[in-house]
Amino acid sequence: MDFGKYKYDLDKKRQKSKKKQKKIVIKEIQFRPKTGEHDYQFKKDHIEKFLKKGYRIKVIVYFRGRELSRIDLGEQIITRITEELGDLVEVIQRMPLEGRRLGALVGPSKLLIEQIEKELKDEDKSKNSQRHKKASKDKGEEQDKG
Repeated sequence: MDFGKYKYDLDKKRQKSKKKQKKIVIKEIQFRPKTGEHDYQFKKDHIEKFLKKGYRIKVIVYFRGRELSRIDLGEQIITRITEELGDLVEVIQRMPLEGRRLGALVGPSKLLIEQIEKELKDEDKSKNSQRHKKASKDKGEEQDKG
């Protein structure tokens, strides 16, 4: 067997396996214990948007100075996020206090993932049907000309 052909086959196998992989995107949203209500709502809306796209989100609460003595405020922010987003979010991992950061890794819930996959399938079906209509229309025009 030719070595060049062997290398070519290996590259093709690698490409095929890479196609099947699903890339996980992690977004990070940062809070502070004294984050205002409007800012909180704005960031929560971003988290919701990211979840609907299927991304995972790392919710981080940063502490500065004396705020470190009030770690409970950071935990309240994280629990508030998970409670308000309810069935959209699933807590994957709670991170303990590391230095001045407290956090949690959250992702879309199974219900939301199923909903996203269903929407993608519907989009693919509609795109395919539009292609078939367009292709049949083009063939009809070619036959009229010919």
